[in-house]
Amino acid sequence: MSSVITPNAQEQIMLSLAYLAYVDELLPGIPAPDATIKTDLIAALSSSAKTPIPPVAGLWDIVWGPVTYTVPGSLYQDYMMYVAQLNVTSEVAEYAVAVRGTNGKAWLDWLVGDFDVLDMMPWPFGASTSSAVGFISESTNIGLTVLLSMQDPTNGTLFEFLASQIGSSAVTQASICFTGHSLGGTLSYTLALHARDTQASWDPASKATVTTINFAAPTAGDANFAAYFDNAFSYTTNAIPSIWTPPAGFSSYADCIRNSLDLAPTAWNSTTLKAAPATYDLHLLLPAPGTSEVFGYIAEALVSQAYTQIQPTQTEWEGTYQSETHHMKGWLAEVEFQHVDGYPNLLKVPELLQIFSSAVPQEAMAGTKARRLAIRHTHP
Repeated sequence: MSSVITPNAQEQIMLSLAYLAYVDELLPGIPAPDATIKTDLIAALSSSAKTPIPPVAGLWDIVWGPVTYTVPGSLYQDYMMYVAQLNVTSEVAEYAVAVRGTNGKAWLDWLVGDFDVLDMMPWPFGASTSSAVGFISESTNIGLTVLLSMQDPTNGTLFEFLASQIGSSAVTQASICFTGHSLGGTLSYTLALHARDTQASWDPASKATVTTINFAAPTAGDANFAAYFDNAFSYTTNAIPSIWTPPAGFSSYADCIRNSLDLAPTAWNSTTLKAAPATYDLHLLLPAPGTSEVFGYIAEALVSQAYTQIQPTQTEWEGTYQSETHHMKGWLAEVEFQHVDGYPNLLKVPELLQIFSSAVPQEAMAGTKARRLAIRHTHP
């Protein structure tokens, strides 16, 4: 079921930070372009940016990273993560951990980060490694292993940094929101679960509230894993303020935003994936011959894995189908549009679209998400 939903401020903020994780993703991964990405990220977050982004402009500072990782043999970066901190005076120290999604131009990223889903393994990142916790895909396992090993030259690993920040006597309460889009959405919510599972080690005083607001995320694991996640994270339909602390009875929060016309969240559940090619049938926009058969073959191969989406009771956001002009571009163009442009449209942050479309090289305007989202020279 889908519905027209009015976005709240925190959702708009996290969408902006999630999409800004794609900054400079088309830069070669070796040598590591982290310093250049940081410069451009800071510029994009500025209130004096070429295209200011109202939900975040001038309000957030980069405090950890960005750190990239390039799979050996790959030309382009495969993973990136950064941490931003709200710079508005508040009793709550608020952090956002943003994880980049798939780099569409890096074929190893597709193979390792997205498509390695036939093999599964027990959830290994929490306090318990019992199979009862559930199984996750090998792709998710690899991605989390990379993220947890990332080192900021000044501040160490992500959780070393968070421990030092929250352990400070100056911090009495903290909020940490994990966010990302697409593969970044999957990795951000599983990273948030790891944070909850291991909080006693990096936040022994329990000062922090761990939340996740993620976008367009495919499934990470099986039904047991989804149930384990849902037990750790509550969901409420009430709008949350820009600085969020849990209401009575809530220990944490997960907001999983899915566009009803986006095919990515249908992966990798066998039932939803098999039905995905027919998403635009009502608009008489049909996939190329053989597409449904390919999706069906993949779906059948994944039946025994029992991939299950987390937070299944959340209402999908009602996507907006494109004009007849866009219709003429075909089924794949609609798939790409709904997955990439659909979220800034639904959450009413059009500035993200302006930045992405104006920053992409003209020769790369068509094709992959990476080509549409590569941001360069966003500073004034």
